[in-house]
Amino acid sequence: MVDITKSPTVTYRYKDRIEVDDNILKAYNWISNKLREKDLEDYGLKYPRWFWYRYNNIEGKDMINELLLEECLSRDNCMICGFNLNDNKVLLSDHEDWHAPLNNWYCSTDDEWTEEGELKFTFTEEQKIKSWDRIFDIEDKSYVQGITWKLFYKDLIDVRFYRGKKYRG
Repeated sequence: MVDITKSPTVTYRYKDRIEVDDNILKAYNWISNKLREKDLEDYGLKYPRWFWYRYNNIEGKDMINELLLEECLSRDNCMICGFNLNDNKVLLSDHEDWHAPLNNWYCSTDDEWTEEGELKFTFTEEQKIKSWDRIFDIEDKSYVQGITWKLFYKDLIDVRFYRGKKYRG
């Protein structure tokens, strides 16, 4: 299911200027290139479209109701669309582990930490970037996000709207 309220780029607004964090650009460029490695047409787009595949361990049409409850009720208005996308047109990743590339961190596993909460080793920049591939291990993950280059109307299977308190009569 696709939450089209998710933005393919991230910016922070400070008064009258927009700043884009270098780590964020690095992460988005990295994952965009991973999708390009699947040999899919990118339609001239720099960044893919994001969607939820699994949300709070729920997939498919049942996920739309969960998203409405979790995501939309805190907003003034919201629209959630469901798409039926071919597996070979998407790249799925763990939402929590995505924060490693997003923050330019090493994507570690539990056994790489000491009891004192320190990594057991130091790593190179190349090893750190290679560790980011771990975000694609989505087995037993509760929150799985996906990316694809383009969403097509022919793949649309459901649309739900939520109008927040501001719009109620």
